[in-house]
Amino acid sequence: MFKELRDLLNEKNKTNSNLLLGVAIFAPIIVLMFIKFFIALFQIPLEFDSLVYHLPIVTEWLQTGSIMNIYYNAFAGPLAYYPSNFDLFYLWSMLPINNDFFINLINFPLFLLLTLTIYCISINFGISKKVSLFISAFPLYMPVFLQQAGTIFVDIYFILTFSLSIYFLQEVAKNTVEKSNSIMFGLALGLFMGTKYLGLPYGIIPLAIFILIHLFRKNKSYYALASGLFSVFLTGSFFYIRNWINSGNPIFPVEINLFGHTLFQGYPNISDKIYGSSLLSNISEISVIKEFASAFWTMTDLPGFLVLISVIISFIFISISLVKKRISKPDLIIATLLLVGSIGYLLFYIKSPYSYSDLIYNVRYAMPFLILGSLNIGFLVTKIKRLRVAFYIFSTFAFIHSLYYLFIIP
Repeated sequence: MFKELRDLLNEKNKTNSNLLLGVAIFAPIIVLMFIKFFIALFQIPLEFDSLVYHLPIVTEWLQTGSIMNIYYNAFAGPLAYYPSNFDLFYLWSMLPINNDFFINLINFPLFLLLTLTIYCISINFGISKKVSLFISAFPLYMPVFLQQAGTIFVDIYFILTFSLSIYFLQEVAKNTVEKSNSIMFGLALGLFMGTKYLGLPYGIIPLAIFILIHLFRKNKSYYALASGLFSVFLTGSFFYIRNWINSGNPIFPVEINLFGHTLFQGYPNISDKIYGSSLLSNISEISVIKEFASAFWTMTDLPGFLVLISVIISFIFISISLVKKRISKPDLIIATLLLVGSIGYLLFYIKSPYSYSDLIYNVRYAMPFLILGSLNIGFLVTKIKRLRVAFYIFSTFAFIHSLYYLFIIP
């Protein structure tokens, strides 16, 4: 996976300039991370999610000695039925000393892995090394990402496993016969889908592309395809199977209906509450659009604005390319996938439960859109060289602007 990083460091002529650029881009974030690390080291978990169900779930496992047991109380309701892959890390961090002392620190190494993964994805897309450095820093300069450092929110792990699945999907596209890439893709996607219920709809796009790659490439390997699908099941299915055993519904507490018939019974009245809590269900009002714009700006700042603008530019770029045929077919496919993926995950976000009822808090559901949108920016800038100077200027300004917010409200 880190061949791309070795290539960056081994490049004789540009190594110094690239390293200096990397230091300039990431140094402010590293300073913020150190501050957050020492705060987290001496602070108990305080977030609502951690107190309501993450820590109680892990405590239940510790007390009973089984992850089959489901924590339940009147305040949390059926939240402990949610997929809990990342909660296993909390459990493992608490087992040696039966204490949550290290639990706030788990997210810090995940930020490093996320940054490296985005850089590698960028290189695989043919994005230049300099632009890739900027793109891999984009999420770190968005408050919605960085504010999770020193907390026990699961979203950084969620988006890391999503990004890893994209990287290994690229490797599968390069070599469909090599089964190790398919297995790694499946393991990453399974971890992603087993961390949140949102992983089920969000995982449809990479899973569908994975299957299509194997079915329509000349060099087919059904063994590699089967290995990848089994790997998804291996790391992503446990909590759904546990729910099925305990409640008769794999995605309890959500009720599942088909053609007016109830297939799986859910928690009383929760389905109505869920379906009415999304942005899509409420966005017909101008006031809601204003609320959304304000919340999105607060949690993503200028980098998020650039991501939104890139969707429009990408649509224009692809339309012109189809007419004038100025780019190669592989590049056109990549541009189209990035555009469709960005729009798809934006739609998933506004359709997500609680994306409106907890508006600013749940901008985190837009993380896959923000990652793909950032990659989309990098690809556009690489292919449209006239945009590069503007990209460097606006990105630098966006980072500086975001830093003000991140230091004021760390």
